[in-house]
Amino acid sequence: MFYNDRLSGKQRKQKIALIVCAVVVLAVWLVLTIRINTIFPSKKIEKCGYGEWINYTPDIADIITADVSISPVACKMYDRESILKEYTQEQLGVFSVGKDDTDYLVFTIDIKNNAQEAVSINRLITFFFYCTEFNGDSNSLEKMNIDINSVEAGEIQRVQLVTSIRHDDVWKINSRQRYAESDVYIIMSQYPLERRMVFYIEQL
Repeated sequence: MFYNDRLSGKQRKQKIALIVCAVVVLAVWLVLTIRINTIFPSKKIEKCGYGEWINYTPDIADIITADVSISPVACKMYDRESILKEYTQEQLGVFSVGKDDTDYLVFTIDIKNNAQEAVSINRLITFFFYCTEFNGDSNSLEKMNIDINSVEAGEIQRVQLVTSIRHDDVWKINSRQRYAESDVYIIMSQYPLERRMVFYIEQL
């Protein structure tokens, strides 16, 4: 008795239809991928470290139009006890509420106004967020300088921003220390040019 391993006519048609569908799906995926990469090419990253300035000229209708240069100055890591000793709840804003094991980063930046009109700091930092290479945090930043709201023409203002962080990773071993030894960033724009201020964490 011999086994007939040849496909029936119906099975052959089904197999051919599956192959055709797979080829069509692959072709559509390739066309869309190429099209999207053509329309939105890879972004460029512009980094700015300590002692350097990066230009930032946001022009967003009804929100902010500015011509400033910004420089990263410092980044300090605090636990909850130490940050509450150094700063008031008003300065910490939304980050004044937190768990006892919460850690924080306080960024210090210099903002230089290159234009002829004053710039609102609150509006300027609206689209700023912090991140790391292995980001998993909320990204939001709160301005701590409650007495400084603008940068006048030709003026330089030193501003502090705060955020809470989660430094735990899958290994859970010395994760705080390993986090503190990595770079952290404040991103000002994302695409097509990502403007990134680079900070090194100082632990207290």
